[in-house]
Amino acid sequence: MKDMKWWHIGLGIIFCIFLFTLSAAIIGGKNTVYGIFIFFGIMISYLGYQHGYIDRQKKKAVKFYNEGLVLSESGDYEKALAAYNQALPFTDKNPNIWNNKCYVLTKLGRYDEAIDAGKVAVQLAPNDAEIRDTLQTALTAKGK
Repeated sequence: MKDMKWWHIGLGIIFCIFLFTLSAAIIGGKNTVYGIFIFFGIMISYLGYQHGYIDRQKKKAVKFYNEGLVLSESGDYEKALAAYNQALPFTDKNPNIWNNKCYVLTKLGRYDEAIDAGKVAVQLAPNDAEIRDTLQTALTAKGK
């Protein structure tokens, strides 16, 4: 239930409306065709809204990620870390955000946190050599 998003509930409601409409069509209730059109209209509107919502979330993640890159390049690692942390709620499955978080945490001397972030990045992109190198740098800096 922890990972349940509001749109999961919305899809459940839409599915229930669909089942209700379908059962009305099978039973042969009045205005069945009209009900089916209403259902598909609601569904198309909802999916269009959901697509826009996802696009807005991705844009926010990219904005914070890019801010983190600029701040990291300028050596402002605390603010870069804050930017990466702001990007994560919008897309926690992006290995580059976790990798860059590992990098800035290593630069800040927060090795345990860096290693944790690096492990997440490696889990998300196990074949990416750059990500593995960043984690190895954190491990080496800690002395493991």
